[in-house]
This record gives sequence, C-alpha cells and structure tokens, in this order.
Amino acid sequence: MFHVDDGLFFTLWELTRRPGYAVREYLMGKRKPHYNPVLLLIMSAGLCSILYAYFHISTAFAGVRLDRLEEESAMVAHKFFAIRLGFICLICSVGDSFLFRRAGFSFPEIVIFNCFSLCGASLIQVLFVPILLAGEKAGLSGMAHGTLLLAVVLYLWWTRVQFFDMLQRRYYRWFIAGALLVYLLIIAWVGELWVQPLLELF
Repeated sequence: MFHVDDGLFFTLWELTRRPGYAVREYLMGKRKPHYNPVLLLIMSAGLCSILYAYFHISTAFAGVRLDRLEEESAMVAHKFFAIRLGFICLICSVGDSFLFRRAGFSFPEIVIFNCFSLCGASLIQVLFVPILLAGEKAGLSGMAHGTLLLAVVLYLWWTRVQFFDMLQRRYYRWFIAGALLVYLLIIAWVGELWVQPLLELF
C-alpha cells in the first residue's frame, strides 16, 4: 500500500497539473505509471483525519471537531474523512453518471474518476491546513473555510471540464458548475441532518 515507487508522486503531480486528462488516460489503459485510485483516496483521507485531529480543526458542513470526536470514539474519528469521501464519491458518481450519460463512460469508470478527483480535493484540504489554522487564530475561521470550499469546488469543476472534454463548450461548463452546486447542497444537507446526529450517538 505504501510503495511510493508505484506511481504515487507521478499521480499526485498529474492530479495537480492536468487532473481530468490524467484520469482519462488511466481509463484508456495507461495505468502503469499511476497509483491505485482507491488506495490513494484512503491514504489522503487518513492524512486529512490525522492533520485535522492533531491541529484541532473543525470540518466543513458537519462542523465536526475530530479531536473531540476522538475522545468519544477513536474509530469513528480516524475513519471520518474516509467515510465522508466515500459518501461524496457515491453522490458525485451517481450524479455524473446521470448528467453525463452521453459521454460514454460506465458507472465504474465514473467512480474511478471521482476517486481521483476527490484525492485532488483532499490534497487541497491538506495544503489549506496552515490557512485554516491562521484563520482560526485571527477569528476568521468562516472565511478560511469558505476559501477552502471555493478552491475545492473550482478544482472539481476544472477536473470535470477536462474529463468530460468540455473545454470548447461554454454552456456545458456552466452546466458542470450547476451540477457541483447541487452536489454541494446535497452533501451539506446530509451532513447537517444525518451525519451530525449520527456522530452524536457515538
């Protein structure tokens, strides 16, 4: 799982530089230089969980403090980001397979695409840790979380524009933005109504 010579750094670089095209190449069979998307998603979720718990950073949407959750249930705290990313991956995959059904990708391929794109989003969350800490110290936590959310949404939008080859189609780029907004609202609603009460049970 932790063999870094199996394309980990190459995959991270590609997800930074040209995420949608890199996933298309992966699905076309150029898998040798790439890291396994599911393992990468689990690793990035674990890294986020460790950093957010260690630095006492609250999470977006559900407002969960992993350090406090860890005191109540270490197992749930350590798997929080993995569970959340798995759920977000499912929502995005169902939505993408419905909205872009004419693009010619099967549901498993769209799941792989979302695994990769959410890995990139997790890396943005990791890179934003210093900004979130500075925001909490300065009393600007909401602004810092809003900036993080904007960066993640823009990354997911750009990934979809590349993956579904929408660079020349302005209408579809707005369509993707609308789809991401709907996904975001669903995720926020589920986080507020289901995740928070569920975590209070532990």
